[in-house]
Amino acid sequence: MSSPLCTILGNQVRIELIHCLSKGERTVSSLVKHCSMSQSSVSQHLQKLRLADMVTVRKEGKEKHYSVTDPRIIAIVKLTYIYKVEILNYLLFYSYESTETYRQGLLYSYLSLLSYGKGLSQVKKC
Repeated sequence: MSSPLCTILGNQVRIELIHCLSKGERTVSSLVKHCSMSQSSVSQHLQKLRLADMVTVRKEGKEKHYSVTDPRIIAIVKLTYIYKVEILNYLLFYSYESTETYRQGLLYSYLSLLSYGKGLSQVKKC
């Protein structure tokens, strides 16, 4: 069984959204423009991130401004970007199974390697 963090970050769109938010607070419209996705799709993924307490929302008039709640999430996403081709793609290349559950399992294994068995609270050293 994978952790909630891996389930949430096991999606490339959500990783991209957190990567965009790592540069600072952004509105939904700026995320839509940057990610070349529909507003409803971006909003759905932001909702999942918000429910997982990975992003916060601040309303200013009609605009919603999103930001990352914990800098450790940004560190994990940056490390994922650095190593995803070398680790995840390598593992996917040598496997015939490419289900969402399998990808989440790969991400869980990767995060376990990062934490060296000490739990995600230790990742803040990254």
